[in-house]
Amino acid sequence: MAFAGALSTTLLAAPASAALAAPGGVTVTPKQNSIWVTWNAIAGATVNHYVATATDTDGNTATCNVSTTSCLIGGLTALKTYSVDVAGYETAESTSRGTAATASSSATPGPPAKPTWTMGYPAVSGSGKVDLSWTMAAGASSYTVTTTPTSAGCATSATTCVVEGLDPAKAYTFWVNAIGGGDTGTTSSTASAAITPGVPGAPLDVVVDATSDAAALAPFTHTGTVWWTPASSGGPVDNYTVTVTPKNSAIATPPSYTCAAVTALAGCAVTDLVDGEQYSVRVLANNSVGISAAATTTYWGGSPSMPQLVSPPAMMTGPSILLQWTAPQYNAANQKMNSTPAPLYTVEASPAVKAVTDTCVSTANTSCSITGLEAGRSYKFKVKALGGSIAGALTPTSYTDSYDVVGRPSAATGVKVEPIGTNKVKVTWALPTGNQVPVGSLRVYSSAEGDISAACNALAGVTATSTECEYEVPLPAGTRSYWVRTLASDVNYFSDSEKVTSATGSPGVPYLAGATPAGPGAVKVSFRRPAALGAGIASYSVNSSPDNKMCTAAYMATDDVVSCTVNGLTGGTSYTFSIKALGVAGNDDSKTVTSSAVVAGPPGPVTEAKAEAIDGGKVKVSWKAPTSTALSITSYTVKSVPAGNSCEILSSATPLECVFDAGAAGTKYTIWANTAAAGSSEVTTDAIGGGTGDKPGVPGGVSVMKVAQGLRVMWNGVEGATKYQAMAVAGGKSFWCAAIGAENKVCTIRGLAGGTQYTVTVRAVKGEVNGDWSTGVTGTPDAALPTIVWPATSPTGGGLSSSGGYNLYPTSWTTVTGYGWKPGESVWVYFYSGTMKWKVGGATAKADGTFAAAIQIPANATKGGKRLLAGGWGQDNMVRWQNAYIKIW
Repeated sequence: MAFAGALSTTLLAAPASAALAAPGGVTVTPKQNSIWVTWNAIAGATVNHYVATATDTDGNTATCNVSTTSCLIGGLTALKTYSVDVAGYETAESTSRGTAATASSSATPGPPAKPTWTMGYPAVSGSGKVDLSWTMAAGASSYTVTTTPTSAGCATSATTCVVEGLDPAKAYTFWVNAIGGGDTGTTSSTASAAITPGVPGAPLDVVVDATSDAAALAPFTHTGTVWWTPASSGGPVDNYTVTVTPKNSAIATPPSYTCAAVTALAGCAVTDLVDGEQYSVRVLANNSVGISAAATTTYWGGSPSMPQLVSPPAMMTGPSILLQWTAPQYNAANQKMNSTPAPLYTVEASPAVKAVTDTCVSTANTSCSITGLEAGRSYKFKVKALGGSIAGALTPTSYTDSYDVVGRPSAATGVKVEPIGTNKVKVTWALPTGNQVPVGSLRVYSSAEGDISAACNALAGVTATSTECEYEVPLPAGTRSYWVRTLASDVNYFSDSEKVTSATGSPGVPYLAGATPAGPGAVKVSFRRPAALGAGIASYSVNSSPDNKMCTAAYMATDDVVSCTVNGLTGGTSYTFSIKALGVAGNDDSKTVTSSAVVAGPPGPVTEAKAEAIDGGKVKVSWKAPTSTALSITSYTVKSVPAGNSCEILSSATPLECVFDAGAAGTKYTIWANTAAAGSSEVTTDAIGGGTGDKPGVPGGVSVMKVAQGLRVMWNGVEGATKYQAMAVAGGKSFWCAAIGAENKVCTIRGLAGGTQYTVTVRAVKGEVNGDWSTGVTGTPDAALPTIVWPATSPTGGGLSSSGGYNLYPTSWTTVTGYGWKPGESVWVYFYSGTMKWKVGGATAKADGTFAAAIQIPANATKGGKRLLAGGWGQDNMVRWQNAYIKIW
C-alpha cells in the first residue's frame, strides 16, 4: 500500500438483499366479525414478522402482525366479503416487506343475519300445533327453533318446520336461530310474538254505533256498525263472525244479518236496522282450531217509529194551519208510546217559517199551530220524533211524509149529481168562499173518463166561475164518481171537492122475494130493489099471467122488501107475476123478473057435506076436505042457519065434523074451508031437524092445564062411554078435541088464543048418542112458544135414557125417555152424526113432565160415537135439551 499525498479510502458497497419470498399455503376461516388466517413459513429466510391484511370490496382494510404463521384479523364487518394476503418482513421496519401471498378464497365473517318471520307465521294449524316459516338468513347454514316456556323445538337446514304437542291453553314465544358465518357456534336469533295454539278467546266490549237514517219510509230503517275489542287470551284470530238478529218483534223486521270481519279494527257494517226494534248482537272469533265463546249485547234499533201526519192539515185564517200528527207506535227503546220516555217532536218547514221555530220545536204535543204564512205560496211541512238518549246524544230521528198545505184554493162545496136522461147527468156545485188563494181555473172530473171539463155544457166547457156541468155519459152508461177541482193560478196547487157517485141508464132487475095469496082473488107480490139503480127508479109494476092484472109500488131508497097486491084474480087458478123497475123520466125500464107459480084463492069447497040427526037431540054436521089441495086449509067453520050457532075445528081434526043441539025444523048448516091468506069457500047443507036416544052420563072432575095456544083437558070416565069430546068456547067461537075409547080421559084443544080465557066442558058419547055437557071450568092458554131452532151439532150433557142400551145398530129400535118437559107439549128426538141430523121420533109430555118415544136408528147410520138429542119446551117455558151418547156398531 502506498500513501502518496492525501489519504483516500475506497468503500465497497455490500451486495443488496433479495425480497423475501411469499409465504405459501395461505388459508382463511371466517369467524364472528373476524377471519382466522394461517400460512407456511418462508423457507431459507430469516423473517422478523408477518402481516396478514383483509380488504373488503370498498377498499377498507384490517391487519394482524405476528411472528408466527397464523393470526386472527378482527374488527371486520359481518357478512362482508374480504380478500386476504400475507407478507413476511426481514426487519421490524415496514420497508422490509416481502412478496405478499393472497389466500386462494375470499372469506365472509359472521354472525349470520337474523331470520325474519314470514308474514302470517307462526300460525296455529291445529290444537297444540303451530306452523313456522321464516326467510333465509344471510350467512346461515342451518336453523334451530326453540320455545319459551321450554317445550318442543326443531332443527333444520330448511326455512320451515312444525312444532306439535304444545299446551293449547298456554301462550308460547318461538325463537328461530340462524347458525353459520363460518362457525357453527355463531348464531343470530329472532323471537316471535306470543301465540296460543288453541281456540280464540271471546271478544270483549261489543257495542253498536247507529250511523245514519235510511229513506224516510215507514217503518224507518238505519245503518249501524258493530265494534268489539279482541280477547286478551286464547288462540290467534283468523276472522270474526257478527250476527244481528231481531228479537221479540212487535213490528215488521228484516231477517237476521250476518257479516264477516278480518279484524276488530274494521268493525262490521249492518244495514236495514229497523227503528224501534230490539236486536240481539253476537260476535264470534274464529281460527283453524275452532270458534270462540260468543260475546253478546242487546241493541235497541235507533230512532222511534214514524209519527203520522193527519192530512190535510186544518186550514185556519191568516193564512195559517194547524198541523196535527199521531204519536209513533214505538219509541227508541221499543216501548209502547204510553210508557216513558215520551218522545219530543220537531216540525220543519220548507221554506222556513219563523212561527215554526218559535212554537213547534221540541214540543211534547202532537199538534202545532203555524202562522205567518204567505198567501199563494206553497209550503211543505214534516214532523220528526226524537228518540231516547244514547251515550248522551239523540238517536237518529224519524220523519213523516211531507205535505203541501198552503198555496191551494179552497175546495168547491155542495156537489150534486142529477141524472137528466138515460145517458146524461147534471153536476152542480158552489164555489168556495173566503179563499186566501184565488181560484185561477176550475175542472170537473169523472172516475171513468177523467177530466170532462171540455165536454161540459154542450162542449162550451167550464170556467173559474162556473157552477154546473151537463155531461153526456159515453156508453155503456153505468156508475161513476164526479168531483170538482179548484186550481190556483199555478195549476200545481189545487183542491178537490168530495166525490159524489151517480149512475145513468136503466135500472137492473129487481130481486124477487115471493108471491103469496092475499085473500079471495088476490096475490101479494114482494121484491127488493135491484143492485144497479141506473139513473134512478121511479116506481115498480107487477103484471099477472094469465089475465094481465096489475099493481104498482112506489120506489123505496132502502133494501127493505117492497110489495103490492094484484086483485081480480080467479080462485084456484095458477098465476105467475112479472116485476120490473120503472126508470126515472128519460130512462128505460128494467128487464123483468118472473115469480114461480102461485094459486089464487079462495080454496075449493068441501065435499060430501051433510047434517044428520043423532040421539040426544043433537045434529051432527060432517064433510070431507076440498078435492083441490093447491091451497092449504087451516081450519073449518060451521054455522047454523038461521040460528047462527057456530063451531070451528082445525083442518087436522079427525073426523071432520061438528055437533050442534038440534034446532028448529028446516035448519041448515054452512061450512067454510078457511086458509091463512087466500080466503074461504063455503057450502050449505040441506035442512034437517033434531034427534033422540039413550044418553050417557055427564063426566065429572073436569080440569084443565094450560099449554102453548091450547088447553090440556082431563076428566073422570062415564060408564058405557065409547068416546069423549071436549069443547073450549070464547067470544062465540068453539074449539074441540076428542078422546076415542072408554079409557082415554084426556085430550088437548089446540088453536086457542094465548092469554084469552076459555070455558071448557066435556061430554061422553055412547055409540052415536051424545051425552050432556059437563059443568064448565075456565082456563087461559099460554101464548105461542117460539119455534125451536135445532143446533147444527148436538150439545153435550145427558138426561136421556135408552131402553135398548147405548150400543146400538142401524135400524135397531129403542125407547127414549126423559123428564122435566112441559106437559101436553111435543118432545122430538133427533139422531146426530157430526153435523148431520135426522128426526127419528117424538111424543107428548105427560102430566108429570116425562115422555117416552120409540125411535129407530137410521139405516145409513155410520159406525162410531153419536148422540140422541131430545128438544122441546121445559116446564119453565124455556127451550129444553136432553141427550144421550150412543155408539153405533
